[in-house]
Amino acid sequence: MPGVLKLEGTNIATGDGNGAVTINNATLGSAVTDSATKSTSVTNNSTTNLDLNNCFSASYSVYDFYLGACSPATTTGVDLQMHFLTSDGNTSSADLHFVNHDIHYISGDQNVVTISENTGGSMFPMHNVDSDMSRGAFIKGTIFNPFSSVDNTSGHMQCGFRTEISNQSSKWAVREVHFSHETLVSCTGLRFNWSSGNWATGASHPVGKLIVKGVR
Repeated sequence: MPGVLKLEGTNIATGDGNGAVTINNATLGSAVTDSATKSTSVTNNSTTNLDLNNCFSASYSVYDFYLGACSPATTTGVDLQMHFLTSDGNTSSADLHFVNHDIHYISGDQNVVTISENTGGSMFPMHNVDSDMSRGAFIKGTIFNPFSSVDNTSGHMQCGFRTEISNQSSKWAVREVHFSHETLVSCTGLRFNWSSGNWATGASHPVGKLIVKGVR
């Protein structure tokens, strides 16, 4: 709500109701905007690729992202794939090096670290997930220098999901991924898709909500 506050002497502070504060006609602030945040979500069961284009730019070198309600339509186990998009809207095929740290349960606690390279530009935040076991699955992470023309893109992410590993009953698993492009790639967006089939229906309940925010 607009208002006026009288200070000592002749100083007068006024507000416009939108975040701007003026003292003696000198503006100290302005309305808060959030142009750094981009988002998208699944809206129907024919969605194969969850794409968020133009979420990276030269304005920021560090981005946080969150993907919630990761649910495939298929009832058989599939992997979730993550790709970087370039300015033409296609996925980058630049080699990705990454370390997976998996914590899960198969006849006892399991703590496994693998070091991999994918020559097709893919990462796999979640392994062997189906429509029942994926409820509550999420990913959160940070990406460094995605748009840079001088530094390689790198980052890390944490994922939590129910999975069926080696034909065991479904268990909750955690995967932590650290990654880096081998070569310089200017990335403008993100894609998440399942190794087979589409995303689950997003009309009846929230599915595949992706948020990307530039932070510095």
